[in-house]
Amino acid sequence: MKVYVLSGDTYCGSWGSEISLFGVFSNKDEADKLADEMQCDISVVNIDEVEEPKRLGGYCE
Repeated sequence: MKVYVLSGDTYCGSWGSEISLFGVFSNKDEADKLADEMQCDISVVNIDEVEEPKRLGGYCE
């Protein structure tokens, strides 16, 4: 089963990043609708399975 994870960078400072989780949905249409409204990203994740690490965003120097 797939879930749709909504996340985005909410850091407002000059340097850095802060990734926030806005929601996890089982319905792609609902996730797409909210992602458009909130201007955030969607990551598709299979549940109950081991996967490679997913990068949700961030900042490194």
